[in-house]
Amino acid sequence: MRYFYVQAVNKYGEEHVNEADFRYPGPNPSTLEQAIIMMADSVEAASRSLKEHTEESISQLVNRIIDGQVADGAFNDCPITFRDISQAKLTLIESLKTIYHNRISYPELKSQTSIIPMTHRGLFPTSREVD
Repeated sequence: MRYFYVQAVNKYGEEHVNEADFRYPGPNPSTLEQAIIMMADSVEAASRSLKEHTEESISQLVNRIIDGQVADGAFNDCPITFRDISQAKLTLIESLKTIYHNRISYPELKSQTSIIPMTHRGLFPTSREVD
């Protein structure tokens, strides 16, 4: 919801936008599991808007979002520790890095006329087979 709040402030000015209109209206998490789900949902959704999915950009995003949730008091009603939050951040960063890791580009098959004939028996020549 922060995205829409920032959009409104940029368009209408902070004095004309009520921040409460852009806050989650439901109850804050009351269990450790609910808090972790809230963190995961927030960072996963926000990660889709990143222009680059580098380790640095993912780490900054996760830390900014979860630190904002802590500052807003989102976890005041649940038994979560700073250690739990730190571990959740590390796990979410690693998970997002895995989701968005770079992949190699797969080669295309060349036409038969551009293929160089092999002078050795295997895929990788031995030193005895190389001319």
